[in-house]
Amino acid sequence: MICKDSSIGFGCEVGRSFLIGKSRISHHNVILDSIIGYGSWLGGFVGTTNVLLTKETIKYKLGNTLISTGLQSFGSIIGYGCAIGAAVIILPGRLVPPNSIVQSGTIFSNSSEIASAPKQALQLILKIFYRYSSRN
Repeated sequence: MICKDSSIGFGCEVGRSFLIGKSRISHHNVILDSIIGYGSWLGGFVGTTNVLLTKETIKYKLGNTLISTGLQSFGSIIGYGCAIGAAVIILPGRLVPPNSIVQSGTIFSNSSEIASAPKQALQLILKIFYRYSSRN
């Protein structure tokens, strides 16, 4: 789903993802099973991976607890106002906090905590995403 004033550059693959308004994706990106926040910008050759090599379900860290999404295919949630540099790889189940700047060439592998998001909000996001992705 691509919301108002969002753009996708040349040679990109975007599958089963939400681009919330004014999101900009540059050229040659692979964005899979992800949510891109309002006003975020992704440089060229960025990738959100969506499957663990172990084939386990994707989990998010909430405080000190791992919460299962119940999905074997889920990319990342990129908060609003983020700037993601060129050639960044974001591993499955990662949250890039709002207004973050991720430097070019980074492999974003830390399990970021969702301390500011209530568990119910995360579950609602995942429920909506699951319903949308299961139809496509």
